[in-house]
Amino acid sequence: MQFSAIADSLALGRPPATVVQSRSKLFGGGTRVKPARPGTEGGAWYNVLFDCSVSCDRPWMVRFAPPGPLGPGAPRCFELVEEAASRTPPAMSSPLNRSDDATTALGLLRALANRLRSLAGHLHDSDRRVASQTFWMGAMTATTVMGGLVQTFFSARILGPEGFGVLAVIVAVAGLVQLILSVPGGDTVTTFVTRAVLEGRRDEAESILRFALIVSQGLSLAACGIIAGLAITAEALLGIDDAHGGAMLLYSLTVVFSATGSEAMAVLRLANRVPMGLAVTVAAVIVRLGLHVAVWLTGGGLLGVVFAHVAGAAVQGGGMLLAAAASASRAGMPGLPHSLSVRVPPDVMKFQSGMFARTTVGALNRHLDTILLTQFAGVADIGLYRGGRRIVDVAKEPLKKMQLGVKVEYSRLWFSGEGPALRRMTLRFTLLSTALAAAGFGLLAVGHEWIIRLILGPEFSGVGPLLLILLVGAFADASLSMATVLPIAAGRNWSLLLLGVLRLTVFALAVTWLAPHYGAAGAAWARTAAALVYVAAAIPCIASVLRQPPRPR
Repeated sequence: MQFSAIADSLALGRPPATVVQSRSKLFGGGTRVKPARPGTEGGAWYNVLFDCSVSCDRPWMVRFAPPGPLGPGAPRCFELVEEAASRTPPAMSSPLNRSDDATTALGLLRALANRLRSLAGHLHDSDRRVASQTFWMGAMTATTVMGGLVQTFFSARILGPEGFGVLAVIVAVAGLVQLILSVPGGDTVTTFVTRAVLEGRRDEAESILRFALIVSQGLSLAACGIIAGLAITAEALLGIDDAHGGAMLLYSLTVVFSATGSEAMAVLRLANRVPMGLAVTVAAVIVRLGLHVAVWLTGGGLLGVVFAHVAGAAVQGGGMLLAAAASASRAGMPGLPHSLSVRVPPDVMKFQSGMFARTTVGALNRHLDTILLTQFAGVADIGLYRGGRRIVDVAKEPLKKMQLGVKVEYSRLWFSGEGPALRRMTLRFTLLSTALAAAGFGLLAVGHEWIIRLILGPEFSGVGPLLLILLVGAFADASLSMATVLPIAAGRNWSLLLLGVLRLTVFALAVTWLAPHYGAAGAAWARTAAALVYVAAAIPCIASVLRQPPRPR
C-alpha cells in the first residue's frame, strides 16, 4: 500500500483531494496508514475523492483521532483508508508506484516535519516558544555571523592593519560614547511589559514602551553630538589623523539609526514574530556587504567602509521600527499609536536607572581596552588585537541571540510564580550554552590559524597568540551566559551592575599593569582575567535569585 505521499500531503495541510461531507479541516500532526473497512473502528469518517492525476475517482476515507494534548482544533493524527482496494485497476494506481528520488526525499522531509511537530506537542508552552524563537534567532545569528565574517574579510583587505586599527579606534570611541549616554530599553520592555500584560494593565505596557523609545532616541542624538565634537577637537588624543575626522563624523550617524533596535527586538520577541527581525537583518546585511564589495572593487578606503556601516545601520534600525509597529498589537499593546502617555511605575524608573549605570559600565568593559592601547601601542598592534577580538565576538553571537530568546520566558515564569519550572529551564539552557561554547571555541582554537588567514588575511598572522588568550575568558563568559540574564528577567539588575563594576576594576588594573610591558598580549590577558573573576562572582548572585520567589506588587 503506497499511500505515504498522499498521507504526507494531508499532514502538511495541502491535500490533493476534494472533501465531501466534511465537518473539519484536514489537519495532521502524525500519519498512520492502513487498509480497513469504513466504520469498523468508529470515529468521524469523511469521503475523499482524489484527483485523477494522483489516484482515481474512487472514494477513500479519512478518520480523525480524538483531540491530542494540545486540545480541540490542534493538529491530530488521522487514518487514510482504502474503501475497495481489491477493485483498484492496476493502470489507475500506477502513478503512485512511479516515485522518483525527488518524491522520496520530499516524503522523508515531510515525515521528519510531522515527527518534530508531534514531539513539540508534548512540550511545555514556554519550551515551545523558546524552541521557536531559538530557531529564528539562530537564523538571525547565522545571518549576522556570516555577514560579519564577510564584512571583516573585505574591511581587512581594503584597509590593511593600520587602516583597520583606525577603524577600530573610531568604532570604540563611538560605541563608548553611545553606550555611556544610552539606556537600551529592550530589557525594560521585556521584563515590565511582560508583567503588565500578564496582569491585564495594557495602558501601562504601552506607556513603558513609549518611555523606552523616547529615552533611547533622545540620548542617541546627544551621543551623536559628542562624537562629532570629539572628531573635530580630539584627533591627537585618539591617535588618528585630521583626515580621519570626517570618517568619525559620518560614523556617528550609526548611533542615531541603531538607538531603538533593542526595544524593537523586544516587541518582536513578545509578539513571537522574530521572523520579521530575520527579514530585516537579511536586508541590512545585504546592503552592508554590497557596499563593501563596491568599495573594494572601486579601490575605496576608510570613508567608503564607514559609509557601508552607516547604510546598514539605517536599514536595520528603520526596518526594525516598522516591524515592531506592525507587531505591537499582537504583543499586547493594541493602543500604542492612540496615546502619548509615558507615565511608568516607580520600579520601572528604578530599573531603567540601573540599566543606565550598567550600560555605562558595560561600555567601558567593551571599549576601554582599545582606547587604553592607544596610549601604549601603535595602531598596527591595535589592529591585530581588534582583529582577534572581532573573531571572538562573532563566535559569541549565537549565545547572545539565545539570551534574548530565553529572557522573555524567564520573565513569564518569574512573574507567573513558576519557580520550579524557572529553575529547570535555567539549568537546561546553562548546560546547553556550556556545550555550545565548548564545541564552538574548541573548533576555533584548533583551526585558528586557518580561520585567521581566511577572515583577516596573511597580514594578520600575529593575531594567533592573542586569539588563544582571549578564548579562555570567552569560554568562561559564554558558559554562564544563559544564567547571567536571570536577574534582569526578574527585574533585579543592580546585582549585575555591581558585577560589572568589579569586572571593570579588575580589567582596568590589569591592562594598566600589563599593556605597557606586553602591548596587545597584555590587554588580552587582562580581558581574560576580568572575565574569569566576573563568572566566579556571578554564580552566587544567580543562585540568590533562584531561591527567592517574586514579590507581589
